[in-house]
Amino acid sequence: LSDLASGPQAAPPAVALAEAGRPMEQELPGRSHYLNLCAGCHAANGRGVPHVAPGLVGNSSVTDADPHNLLVSILDGLPAHELPGLERMQAMPGFARTLSDEDISALGNWLRVEYGKRPASVTPGDVARLRQR
Repeated sequence: LSDLASGPQAAPPAVALAEAGRPMEQELPGRSHYLNLCAGCHAANGRGVPHVAPGLVGNSSVTDADPHNLLVSILDGLPAHELPGLERMQAMPGFARTLSDEDISALGNWLRVEYGKRPASVTPGDVARLRQR
């Protein structure tokens, strides 16, 4: 967890939105969750941070027609990964205990639309069914 404490910090939401060229009043549902919970590791632009977290732009979990893997990753998190050479990715916390079904569906939809060019088709019911598995 020391990597989390020393890793890149997310810009405050208003700053990140301004840097992205979007005024606060145009904030999309799920974007604030991304900026507050994910951007510190995955970067405000979704391109990821080397040795910390993969990019989400074009990531297969985000672009897949079936949002299952994306939602399970958000709910349960992911373990740290040791990759060939010196490459590694830190663990990702799960948000099942801190985000509601509505929050996770909004975040999942925002990621799919913004970084995956997929439709916003995730419902709170989809998330609830995965919680019950």
